[in-house]
Amino acid sequence: MNCTGSSAAFIAPTGVSGLTVNVQSGASVASTQTSAGTNPSFTNVRVNGTSTVNNAGTISNTAPLNRDNFGVNLAGDRSTLNNSGTITLTAPAGNTTTRIYGAYSSAPNGSQYASTTVNNSGTISVTQNGNGIARGIYSGENTTLFTITNTGLIQATRGTSATATTSVVAGIDSDDDTDRLVVNNGVGGRIAATGTNTRAVNGRAAQFEINNSGTIENTTAGEAAIATFALNAGNAGDATTVRAYNTVINNTATGVINGDVRNTDQDLQTATTAVNLRRTGTLNNAGTINGNVVFGGGSQTVNNTGRISGNISFLDVAGTVNTVNLGTGSSIGGNISARGLGTNALNLSGTGTLTGTLSGFTSLTETAGAWTLGSGSTQTLSGNLTVAGGTLTLAAGSTQNVGGVIQVTGAGAQLVVNNTLTNKTVNLSGSNTTVVNNGTLTGTGSAGRANTAATRVYGVLANSTGADFQNVRVINNGTIAVTENGIGISRGIYAGENIASMTVSNTGLISATRSTTSTGTAAVAAIDSDDDVAALTVINRAGGGITGTGTGVRAIQGRAQSFTILNEGTITGPAGGQAIVVYGAGNATLTNAASGIITGDVRFTDTDPQNATTANRRNSTTTNAGRIAGNVLYGMGNHTLTNTGTITGGITFSDVAASRNTVNLGTGSAIGGAITATGRGTNALTLSGTGTLASNVVGFTTLRETDGAWTLAAGTSQSFSGGATVAGGSLTVNSVLTANTAVSAEASISGTGRIVGSLANAGTVAPGSAGAPYGTLTVAGNYTQQPGGTLLTAAAADGSNARLAVTGNAQLAGTANLQLAGSYLVPGTRYTVVTAGGGVSGGFSAVTTSPLPTLIAATASTDANNAYVTLTQQSFALVGQTANQRSAARGLDAALAGNNAALAVIDNRSDAANAALLDRVAGQAYASLADPQLRSGRAFGSQLMARAYAAGQETGPTSFTLPPAVYAADLPNRGPVPEPKQIVTNRGYGLWATGYGQFGSVDGTANAAGRSETVAGLATGIDFHPQVGTVLGIAAGYGSVDVSLNRTGERAHTDNAQVGVYGGFTDGALYANAALGYARADGRVTRSIGLPALQPGGTRGAVGGDQFISAAELGYRVTVAPGALLAPFVGFQVNTFDQDRVRETGVGPFDLTVAAKSFLSARALVGGRLETVTTVFGGRPVSLWVKAAYVHDFADVSRTISETFALAPTVPFLIGGRRLSRDRALVGAGLGMELAPGLTGFVSYDAELASTDTIQAVRGGLRYAF
Repeated sequence: MNCTGSSAAFIAPTGVSGLTVNVQSGASVASTQTSAGTNPSFTNVRVNGTSTVNNAGTISNTAPLNRDNFGVNLAGDRSTLNNSGTITLTAPAGNTTTRIYGAYSSAPNGSQYASTTVNNSGTISVTQNGNGIARGIYSGENTTLFTITNTGLIQATRGTSATATTSVVAGIDSDDDTDRLVVNNGVGGRIAATGTNTRAVNGRAAQFEINNSGTIENTTAGEAAIATFALNAGNAGDATTVRAYNTVINNTATGVINGDVRNTDQDLQTATTAVNLRRTGTLNNAGTINGNVVFGGGSQTVNNTGRISGNISFLDVAGTVNTVNLGTGSSIGGNISARGLGTNALNLSGTGTLTGTLSGFTSLTETAGAWTLGSGSTQTLSGNLTVAGGTLTLAAGSTQNVGGVIQVTGAGAQLVVNNTLTNKTVNLSGSNTTVVNNGTLTGTGSAGRANTAATRVYGVLANSTGADFQNVRVINNGTIAVTENGIGISRGIYAGENIASMTVSNTGLISATRSTTSTGTAAVAAIDSDDDVAALTVINRAGGGITGTGTGVRAIQGRAQSFTILNEGTITGPAGGQAIVVYGAGNATLTNAASGIITGDVRFTDTDPQNATTANRRNSTTTNAGRIAGNVLYGMGNHTLTNTGTITGGITFSDVAASRNTVNLGTGSAIGGAITATGRGTNALTLSGTGTLASNVVGFTTLRETDGAWTLAAGTSQSFSGGATVAGGSLTVNSVLTANTAVSAEASISGTGRIVGSLANAGTVAPGSAGAPYGTLTVAGNYTQQPGGTLLTAAAADGSNARLAVTGNAQLAGTANLQLAGSYLVPGTRYTVVTAGGGVSGGFSAVTTSPLPTLIAATASTDANNAYVTLTQQSFALVGQTANQRSAARGLDAALAGNNAALAVIDNRSDAANAALLDRVAGQAYASLADPQLRSGRAFGSQLMARAYAAGQETGPTSFTLPPAVYAADLPNRGPVPEPKQIVTNRGYGLWATGYGQFGSVDGTANAAGRSETVAGLATGIDFHPQVGTVLGIAAGYGSVDVSLNRTGERAHTDNAQVGVYGGFTDGALYANAALGYARADGRVTRSIGLPALQPGGTRGAVGGDQFISAAELGYRVTVAPGALLAPFVGFQVNTFDQDRVRETGVGPFDLTVAAKSFLSARALVGGRLETVTTVFGGRPVSLWVKAAYVHDFADVSRTISETFALAPTVPFLIGGRRLSRDRALVGAGLGMELAPGLTGFVSYDAELASTDTIQAVRGGLRYAF
């Protein structure tokens, strides 16, 4: 059937089924009356079974009539409406019974429709302006399945003209005789209601299924978008079939429900409504519900991962089971409440925050993910709060009122507490469970209660009645505090039965307090454990505190088989009580870091209190780098204590025969009390690093120091039955040490205490201490020093020294090492380093010392009961660096032998100073005077030879012939004459006088000092010419010699009286001259020693001697130019100086006796002179000359002399002066001039140049001829 245009109603004939009615687009279908009577009906389209209505046009009732108006009536089984057009029905204002239906299906009594289907992509709209019923789609009686699929608009409106609101106005509605109603609202689909007490979806279908991906809404505030129920409001209306009623609502991620969602037993049900039937349901929300969700007394399930803006409430009754499952994305804008009469569970998974109030619920369980019970929220549970998986966080400001237990059960589950839980235990009830407390957990044991398992107070409890729990963790960053006011048990954290492993990590406060009014003695502890705990670890981080306050309270106690404690913060017990008590069979480890402070005793015992008969054994390892303000007590097991921190009390071991205990003390260790054991076991004390042991030690077997530097404090005593070994480092014994003691090769022992037992030394024994460096170390037994051992003795220059006092025998070998303090040492000082009441045997094979002056050595010796080290004088030769110094040293050794006072003055000086002293005392001046004296003689002889040479060119008593060149030079105004000229002379006598001075320096060597020297003198004489070419003369003179030695500061001066004769012969160009002389020298040598303490004023010696002088020269004058002569020559100078014996005078030990010694100089000269004559100054002749010669001395040029010190006349020694070079150059220049008739004068300069010395001389003289 096709309807086009404006069509009349289509009513299928009775019994005709399988029809298809097509209302074409643009067509409209009017209604017609289809039944009569008191309740007539009007229909636009009606079909019978297996028929289909396809509406693309408009179906409407333009004049709705009383009573029933059907847009499309599917009046047969398996009929279908496909609406893409518009179905709109309106009831007029003022009616009271008019009912309008957009689409309708209801089986008559006695029949049952298997299925009815409505597919809407258009509009189905009903409007009730009166007080009647309006339903967009209605599933009525006796329908097995009614399916609605909507992608268009289904809406119902109650007009504002309505005066009553109890009649149904709904977009979709159903009767309770509909077995199943399925509503599929697709994306883009909209099911809406507007007006008071209207519903978008409504009804009592036994099985009501709503699948929403579009929008279901009630646009009127406070009204329900969905309301499903079993009974009509007030149980009025149609009779209700007794059956099971259930609603399933699936709101997908795109689904939006605006308005309340209600699934109740009776419409508009309240807590006081008496209802016999129950509607159960399931709400699966992944989308948005903008409204409240209300449930009746049936069992409900809410699965929410979307948004519910309002409240969720349950009108539960006894037997009701309600479940709310919140997952990732879940948001509840209001509260979740129930009456608390049924079983109501809230389950959390995924991630999210619960912000409202939860009330009337039995339990809250997180199964996975990470949920937060938000700040300001409150959860009131009659049962348990359980974390079965994931992480549940109790936010700060949230409140949990839990009637059951708070428990963490699932593997990996974690409870984070950021708020305050009061009198509520957190139970860790599974493996791999964790509680993290950032807030406050408090529990109080009330006064007057019985002490039973049920009344125990815990902050956190881990306990299993079945399989062992592993990896249970408590992380406390806040406060866990319990208080016991009665006689019961209170524990902040307790590891109970069947715990394989548990860890407590704390940066906050864990405390337990027994109030002053409590009279109980039961366990009260911040942390405690049962003996069924296999492994418990407590980590107290920096800033963390674990405290116990009150009588008998412990901060940490327990019987865990393996108990590990790491403390970086504070662990505090009650005043005078115990901070840590670990007991029972098993092992324990305590590590107290440098920042850790433990106040109160620490006990690792076999029982609590320790029982001597128990078979349990608790072994332990304690490492303390911080502070333990209390005693440490160990039981009968095996225990190791390593301490680099402070223990203010004592350390006690209740050892038995099988016990093996070790105490290791390292750098920073301080023990305030005694270290005590029973002595039944093997107890070892080991020292390393640096520190002082101020404790008495009793009952220990061995002492061993491995390295570092330790002191056994004065006033204490230590006893070791198995002996003491210093294997490395140094041990200072200022106490009474009762032990046979051994010192290893790389170790040392010192002190001023007493060793009761033997002392075997393979290393170093150094009596004395820092406070008493010259104290005595006593050995009440025998002392054995092995060949590799050293006895180190501190000593002072005044003779005081440390000492080893041995009551038994001292068997000596090895080395004695004397460490001297002070800078003024006296040879001959003897130090007693060992006394032995039982006698001394053996001796030291070597002696070493701290740095000593070179001239002092230490030697070892013994007598019957003593061993000595003596400072002995060494030879001065050890500081001598030259032959002269070593030679003088030999004499000085003898001169000062036994004069320790004088030796001390010298010995404590530097080697360089003493080497210089050897130079000063050697008397080099006596060996250095000979050459200046010989120079003085040669200077006098040179005046005679110069006069003889000049006289060879003077006139004789009558006449003599001048060579032409000389004659021409004498008469510059005349031309040269080719023949000699005969000159008439005077009588040939002449007087002359010459003054001279020479000065020079001699380089020094390492052995002999350099010097400066000055020779000055005056010579005068008379000569005559017996014949032409011959001269004879005599002369006398005075000369002085001054010598200053550069390095030694010695000074020498002599006065010399000189006489001599000379003569010369000239034959043509050939000439020969000779001179002989004698001189007597007398003078003094003064020496400044430089040690006024020993030789004030130095020394002085009278020196003298005889000198013989001889010289000769043979030359030949050759005229080389007019007025110029060249005269080559050879000559010799032979001088002797016989130095007299000298005995010095002075006040001190350095006076010398100098042996007489003869010195010879035999020099040969080869050279020449160049002479010229010219006329200047008014015609007076002036002669100029220069000369040069090579000089070689054939005599012994060494200058040694034998000396002795006055204090040691039998020990002579040789001292050498500077040895001068044999070869030298002689150069000179002069000028002669006639000053007046018969009076001539001259001046000259001469120099001797050698590799060792340089001498310069000037002289001038006058001669008067008559």
